[in-house]
Amino acid sequence: MHNLTLPFLASVPVGHRVRTYRAERFVKSTGWVAAGSAGVLFDFDTGVVFATRGADPALRPGEPRPQEADLRWVPEHEGRVVYCFVISRHPLGPLREVSVTTHLGIEPQSGAPYR
Repeated sequence: MHNLTLPFLASVPVGHRVRTYRAERFVKSTGWVAAGSAGVLFDFDTGVVFATRGADPALRPGEPRPQEADLRWVPEHEGRVVYCFVISRHPLGPLREVSVTTHLGIEPQSGAPYR
């Protein structure tokens, strides 16, 4: 099972089939390199796409497109949701940003990509 922490809000019901994508950035000297953890989550059962900043709001299943030319989204994990809960942190004081993370458990299906 994959236990993921996503840096965005994604409320996905248990049992739904999902796929996560990670970002890769093109570097002239080395080619494509990882640029972070899962940045896009696609729910096959509802067709809803959840994404971090920097992802195109018009994402479609199977072909997410980034807003920058030197960035691409690569499929990372796929399977059924076993658990999903959201944690938000509300710092005290003015001008403090609220942070939200989604904790997601995905049970891989046979033939699904592993990373």
